[in-house]
Amino acid sequence: MVEEIGTKSPLYAALVAPDSKLPVKVNGEGIEFCVREVGNDIFLLACKREGATIQARFSGLPKDATGAEMLFESPRRVAINSGTFTDWFGPFEVHGYRFRR
Repeated sequence: MVEEIGTKSPLYAALVAPDSKLPVKVNGEGIEFCVREVGNDIFLLACKREGATIQARFSGLPKDATGAEMLFESPRRVAINSGTFTDWFGPFEVHGYRFRR
């Protein structure tokens, strides 16, 4: 856990950056998220509260966002198309995504 949030983590810069003004929305019950921008990277951190496993749909990312790297789950990636992507969340799951502009 310390390696995932410490100063040498690929996520560290996003943890200390202010919230993004991007109009990102989620369609999925029980999902909480935040978006942070650092340089040319966009980080989306999301978690699922209790309940059933669901497929959540995120929209509102820039159309030029690419990459969709799943942090700490390599080589897992998600497909992003026109600023929108979907992913599965089980109860209490946390996902970190990094997109490139």
